[in-house]
Amino acid sequence: MNKQTMIEHLNEDLAGELSAIIQYLTYAAKATGPYRPQLAQFFLTEVADEQLHAQFLANKIVALGGEPVTTPRPVAVARTNREMLEAVLAAERRATADYTQRAREADEMGDKGLAVQLEDMVRDESGHSEETERMLQDWPPRTSGPFRPPDVPAAPILFHSCKEESPMPENLHPLFVHFPIALLLSSVALSWAGRFWPGKGLDQAAWYTLLLGLAGTVVTLLSGFVAAQGVPADSPAMATLNIHRALGIATFVIFGALAIWNWRSKGAISGNGRLFFTIIQIVGVALIVAVGFYGGELVYTFGVGVVAAVP
Repeated sequence: MNKQTMIEHLNEDLAGELSAIIQYLTYAAKATGPYRPQLAQFFLTEVADEQLHAQFLANKIVALGGEPVTTPRPVAVARTNREMLEAVLAAERRATADYTQRAREADEMGDKGLAVQLEDMVRDESGHSEETERMLQDWPPRTSGPFRPPDVPAAPILFHSCKEESPMPENLHPLFVHFPIALLLSSVALSWAGRFWPGKGLDQAAWYTLLLGLAGTVVTLLSGFVAAQGVPADSPAMATLNIHRALGIATFVIFGALAIWNWRSKGAISGNGRLFFTIIQIVGVALIVAVGFYGGELVYTFGVGVVAAVP
């Protein structure tokens, strides 16, 4: 190992450290969701170590008579928290392997001080890798995107409670959820239309649509309860799941109350009663919107019930 080759290799390592600094700063800004503060802090804490590594490498390159590079390696594109952690893990593993090799080369060159410092950097990078691996162990699966390091296996889906031998799909909830949404909203629309065009059968259509919507809500709630059994209690998605579930139950209660009121009054609701009935309908519509929003958060933010795509 000659001096010029060592300078070239150390410059490759320096480009990696510059990339790591940019990577951590960028990912800290891009972190989202309920764990954004912890993730951003984790990324920013790593910057200090990478800066020390970069400074040491630059000083050593100059001491050997070389010119430190100023162009970093490309930073891996990552769109979700999990993809960012996976990209960090891949970069740290590469750095560990590179510094291990560089320490051997320094030994061959007879530079014991460089070899010892590089071994310390191997220890730092290994610690970073281990910490990132532990964070990824229970992280929700990645649902899309082109990045996956070859040495990081795909994560299982969150709904894992059903056995492979079961002939029933484990997540039936999405199959049913659209029916009560459409039927309950239609019942409200038909009810309101019946006030403007009485005697057209719209009130009766609203009544039957409401009953069908409630039946669909029962099936949807039950399938949701079953599917939720597969979400680990310590999952980051659990808080959102609890809100989604509570809103779903509240939606059933509100529209159930409307159905009972309509049945007991035989559809003859007028005056202040009609106004109050309308207010409850508006509350029901707002609940449908809210429960749909949190359902979307479970899927698109936490990847609940979605199999990680393998590119």
